[in-house]
Amino acid sequence: MSSTGIYTGLNENSRSSSRVLRPPGGGHTNLFGDAGNESKPARKDHGRNSSSILEGTNTPTASPTTPTKTVVPPPIPQAKEPVSQQPKGRVPPGGSTYTAMAKSKNHTNHNQNRKAHRNGIKKPKRFRHESTLGMDAKFLKNQRFSKRHNLSAKQQIKRANERKTERDNKGKK
Repeated sequence: MSSTGIYTGLNENSRSSSRVLRPPGGGHTNLFGDAGNESKPARKDHGRNSSSILEGTNTPTASPTTPTKTVVPPPIPQAKEPVSQQPKGRVPPGGSTYTAMAKSKNHTNHNQNRKAHRNGIKKPKRFRHESTLGMDAKFLKNQRFSKRHNLSAKQQIKRANERKTERDNKGKK
């Protein structure tokens, strides 16, 4: 194997360094300014920036001669630490079978009670009204109207029967 040397610098015998060399003829050159701008007089602060708003006044004030009453707060009773008890839930022999499942990011629990089925079994429907087959149309209309006005079912039936008897009596005369 042969090694090839790469020389950087002024000559081959000198080591390369990261130090910046001084320019010939002097140690310092000012490229962008003249000698007059280098020394600026220090600005004196004549109290323009001092403010007494947050600190109050600079002059000492006389303390009041009347002694102030010191209020001692009543002692605070220490809170008792609750005694930790182990849960008394029953665990089946062989350990608990419940494992907490991680929440899915793609599925929310929104409207879980409105599912149409669970595991393929349809939920039983809750009927608001019983079957209306064979009932009088006016009776049904009155029944719905009266429900809106908070009448009990007995009152609805009673009123419907009264109307029916009135119609029958008018028809016989």
